[in-house]
Amino acid sequence: MSKGLDVAIHFLLLASAILCWLLNRRKLNFRYVYYCALFLIVNFVFDGIAAFILLTGYLDSNLFLNHILTPIQLVLILMIYYHVLNNQTYKRIVLWLIPLFVIMSICLSFTIQPFTEMNTYSILIKHVIVIISTLTYFFELMSTTPYSKVYLQPIFWISVGLLFHSSLNVLLEGFSNYLNTYSETKDSLIYLLYSLSNYCLFFLIGTGLVIPSAKSVIHGAASHSK
Repeated sequence: MSKGLDVAIHFLLLASAILCWLLNRRKLNFRYVYYCALFLIVNFVFDGIAAFILLTGYLDSNLFLNHILTPIQLVLILMIYYHVLNNQTYKRIVLWLIPLFVIMSICLSFTIQPFTEMNTYSILIKHVIVIISTLTYFFELMSTTPYSKVYLQPIFWISVGLLFHSSLNVLLEGFSNYLNTYSETKDSLIYLLYSLSNYCLFFLIGTGLVIPSAKSVIHGAASHSK
């Protein structure tokens, strides 16, 4: 896949997810949806700058953006689950984890993995924390929530997207090490898989944010048929 096509699909899905939120923001009057929207907007801004640097060659590298974006992403994701979960232990951990991760990311960026390199350690830690947060949500959903149509809740689709994205990215880190050793086609394959993980993330979040409109249409049609 060409870089131009990847950028086009990436921003089409990301912009669509933001548009879904804009169209339904009055129906989605939840604090966690606000943080999810911020997550999408922040990604749009940083990805836009990264794409501009990549396609124009304005700078030698856009890797420094990941060092700034990674802690922002995690803070916003943790705030999503802070307002979703009822687990008080998780909430207390989040309040400590946010400043700790920010400080750790800054230290790593100025020591082991400087701004001219990919901040792999910070990204991996972020994904592990996201996986734990989403699994905590699903555990709480199964153990405390009575039977309901969970697929009509935005947080369900948001969590599915985040869990899939982070799990795939963690696997890709190990897979990329294998390909670095045994394959000559590592770059194109890994690039494609990372791109697909982003596509799925934005598509699933957009699905969650469009649920209120779909639900209204279904209920309206049911009422009309009666």
